[in-house]
Amino acid sequence: MKTIWLFGPSGAGKTTVGNELVEKLRARGRDVVMIDGDELRRTVCFDLGFSYDDRFKQTTRAAYMAKAVTAGNAWAIVCLITPYKEFRDVATRLCGPELVYLQSSQEERVRRDPKGLYAKAIAGELEAKLTGYDGAFDVPDESECMTVTTEDYAAATVADIILSRVIGESFTKGGGI
Repeated sequence: MKTIWLFGPSGAGKTTVGNELVEKLRARGRDVVMIDGDELRRTVCFDLGFSYDDRFKQTTRAAYMAKAVTAGNAWAIVCLITPYKEFRDVATRLCGPELVYLQSSQEERVRRDPKGLYAKAIAGELEAKLTGYDGAFDVPDESECMTVTTEDYAAATVADIILSRVIGESFTKGGGI
């Protein structure tokens, strides 16, 4: 079993694509657990804020959870901003994920704004900087991970692209995993 780690700024489509991945893997009889950053903040990371150290702790917790999921013979789909390269390096050491950067323009993320965070950032109503707007984000280079531009395709197609690269062409042609 594998971990697919979706990362990118707020509004890039991580949760939406993650849900599609879960659905596609389950449709092929696979056990799958999604580890979503927003859900983590409501539960096992309720004690964390948005400082560098707290984001590092959240990444580490998510990586250990993913490792436990795959040890239990299930797929782990992690949806976490993971803004810094060193965080992605730690995740790689801890759970060996397939890293997938979900890229989209700032204009598209502002248009989507699923949680209303960009509107608040633009209005100056957020206490912390927003990753993807005025907060730091280390854009990966080609050697670090797979990159898929989410504004070019529907979420289901993005999930197919990811699975075909991670698992192979047989997935998108109806084959097993």
